[in-house]
Amino acid sequence: MEATVDSIDFLIRSEDDFLNFLEEMKAREGLDSKEFIFPNVKFAGWPSLDINVKGERYHSSITSAMLFGMSMLNEEIQRAFATIRYGSQNLQRLTNEDKQRLDINFKISEGSSDAEGTTDKIINAVTDFLRDTMSGLNGWQKMLVIITMVGAASTCGYHYISENAVTERHATDRQVEIAKTTSDGINKAIEATLDYKINGKSAISDKVTSHGQAGKSALVKQLAADPTVETVTLGNEKLTRQDLNTYNSRQSVDRERKERTDIFSIKGVTRTGPTNQDININVVRVSNDECFTIKASADVITQDELTAIVDALSNNSHIKISYLEVIEKGAVSIGQFNTIVSE
Repeated sequence: MEATVDSIDFLIRSEDDFLNFLEEMKAREGLDSKEFIFPNVKFAGWPSLDINVKGERYHSSITSAMLFGMSMLNEEIQRAFATIRYGSQNLQRLTNEDKQRLDINFKISEGSSDAEGTTDKIINAVTDFLRDTMSGLNGWQKMLVIITMVGAASTCGYHYISENAVTERHATDRQVEIAKTTSDGINKAIEATLDYKINGKSAISDKVTSHGQAGKSALVKQLAADPTVETVTLGNEKLTRQDLNTYNSRQSVDRERKERTDIFSIKGVTRTGPTNQDININVVRVSNDECFTIKASADVITQDELTAIVDALSNNSHIKISYLEVIEKGAVSIGQFNTIVSE
């Protein structure tokens, strides 16, 4: 149910509003508890995706490369949302209502290749879910889910979805981290988010961060491959042609990601992760005898599914699995478990 204006605890219309919200929430009692009551927050007109491309073919049009890159970015945002909402990146889990809330309407500026779309509906859907349903996380963890989703669904700054190195540091490293930047705005964002990254790390926020980074990387990769592109600006982050060439060289390994359902023999099941919370499933695809590992997070795979996989291993029987396949250099490098498919 959508909140009325009178019932809203925080109304967020800008990055400053968001950072003030993060600072104020640090003083709330019970952040360490899974009983923490998430506040009534509404995002209005912020955050946004702002993509500007300059180049010979980008004066007043959107090219197929840009459209395809934007589509891949949107798909990763949808996967991030599905991870939060359903514990799975499988887009088939999304309902029609979900898809309406995830629909981003881009405004194209006349005479330029500048696309801007607000994503407040997406963030509001996440805050509603965190407030009403998501009881498995404490307050710090819920707040970090919001922070990483804002990073994934916007170009407001890479400081919201920076790599997890920040989360491994303690308070004594705060000034070292902040000193690495030159922008006061970025300093403020790092200061506001650092405590959450230290105290609120979870498998869900890690996955949302990964999807956010993958979406922006896919967009930049598509544009970098076009030699006529001179600059790409995502929010306040500007990439020159030299930056794009460097990016191209780093991304020389061609990766393909696609949803698949296949029948497998199970050759091994092991636990992994800092607390043995995740599962590595060593599989052989029946159709072509290809061997690889399917990774399953503990918050995605159910106990019944894990039992079925172990039974398939013990009985030397086949099992059908839906998963996200990642291909590098023509071979499967890894799979991400979605669900078991009943025959």
